[in-house]
Amino acid sequence: MNKNKSTSWTEATTDFERALIGLFSCLNSGKNSWIEIQKNGEQDFPIKISNPALDNPFNWTMAYGVPRNEEEMEKHKYLNDMEKDLTYNWYAAFSDPKAAKLYQNTGKITRKLFNGIGICTPVKMADIDAWRAKQGKEQFGYSWVTYWKPKDNIPYWIAADIQEVFVVCYNDGMANKKESYLKTAELLHKLADKK
Repeated sequence: MNKNKSTSWTEATTDFERALIGLFSCLNSGKNSWIEIQKNGEQDFPIKISNPALDNPFNWTMAYGVPRNEEEMEKHKYLNDMEKDLTYNWYAAFSDPKAAKLYQNTGKITRKLFNGIGICTPVKMADIDAWRAKQGKEQFGYSWVTYWKPKDNIPYWIAADIQEVFVVCYNDGMANKKESYLKTAELLHKLADKK
């Protein structure tokens, strides 16, 4: 029944009834389908969560900058609170790598943090203002806003740490509702024995 199976019909789920709805949908489209229990992440569409690495401001980089518009900023769809905080309260500095690392590790600002070339580093606007005040300079006017994206190789989403999920599997064989229902009943029986 599972020769050349695909798991792309629906997202994995922990809700058996939701898996049944997916199974009926797949069967009614003419696909040979069944439900399996798999470890989350083994299928095409696992249950995902926002990547906790993106709670760290230094895992973000500039996507683009535009003139500051509070109304547009409010409408923007943010992945998490960190992305929103970055957009409202951080500045994208292009820095010497050593100066960027120093700021990331200690919060210390040096002139090389604002080279205008180098690596993109988020810097708190409050830190910039405090640094400028120590030098007797006026506060920086933040007339532009930066929108952010994760640094390369840091995904927005990761598979949730869930041991068992229900997955609708199918192949290109003709739909055999009787066989699928019997297999589903067998799976339900196994689940009942675990309770």
